[in-house]
Amino acid sequence: MRVMIAAAILAFGLTTTAHADLRYYIDHDVLRKNDAPTLLHRAMRDIGRNPTGWSHRWCGRQMAMWVGGGSNLAREWARYGKATAPKPGAIGVMNGHVGIVKEVQGNRVILVSGNHSGKSGNRKVGIGSYSMSRFIAFREP
Repeated sequence: MRVMIAAAILAFGLTTTAHADLRYYIDHDVLRKNDAPTLLHRAMRDIGRNPTGWSHRWCGRQMAMWVGGGSNLAREWARYGKATAPKPGAIGVMNGHVGIVKEVQGNRVILVSGNHSGKSGNRKVGIGSYSMSRFIAFREP
């Protein structure tokens, strides 16, 4: 039933406040059924795709999908959960970008993140290497 409602909303472009609330509810209902065991597994499963459907500035939205809710803004993830050391599975937050730590190699953090690889407007989930000094926080649920 929920799938039919979501399809109707997309097909007919229903945009009233009531429909916007319904769309939000459906998104979170689907997201919470994510069966991957860890955030890193969820992130790795999406490499090469853009599950959000957004074309710009969607790394925060992707993180919200992996976690099952939260902010669409990257920097807001610096307040999520509790502080942790940079380690596999942690949420790595930079000014303007957020992702899941895949590994730490000395002074480099290997990050799986949305809005990473590809041409602007057509980016995908990808893996990148960033200097540790770029990070403002590492968080975990």
